[in-house]
Amino acid sequence: MKIQRMLMYGYECFCGNVLRKYRKRKESDCKTPCSGNKRQTCGGPWRISIYTVSGYIGCYEDDDIRILYRMLYKAVLKDTGMTVQKCKQFCGKKGFKFAGVEYGYECFCGNVLRKCRKRKESDCKMPCSGNKRQTCGGPWRISIYTAVEYPEDVDGEYVLQIKCN
Repeated sequence: MKIQRMLMYGYECFCGNVLRKYRKRKESDCKTPCSGNKRQTCGGPWRISIYTVSGYIGCYEDDDIRILYRMLYKAVLKDTGMTVQKCKQFCGKKGFKFAGVEYGYECFCGNVLRKCRKRKESDCKMPCSGNKRQTCGGPWRISIYTAVEYPEDVDGEYVLQIKCN
């Protein structure tokens, strides 16, 4: 389950799993300082800043052209001891923004999500080969995570704007 934290007017906080009627606005509309930390921004008048709670982005359909666009073949790791952390570290050390685990033992890295065909979470339930308690995508299904830590913005969390090409 993906939970998002949303802040508005500098002191209001809302949580949810689904964005209804998604209408992105200019970042300059969300410049109201947070009441608890004036260096952070918390939305604005009828504007809401949205933050992810974890580095998990979601389950997506993959194909032979790959959803995670990369320029180098070295952005792939196949390991019979694959875990989510191993993939995230592999991609993060190579400087990529995103890490994706697929088919239980494959790891793909990239900076751009191509096509973005989101799928239901039950499609990404194949156990990771290195930790059966974790899930690593499925057949042509990839579980995508952030590969690097982003600057903290709210309560130790980070902001990442997801944009599909």
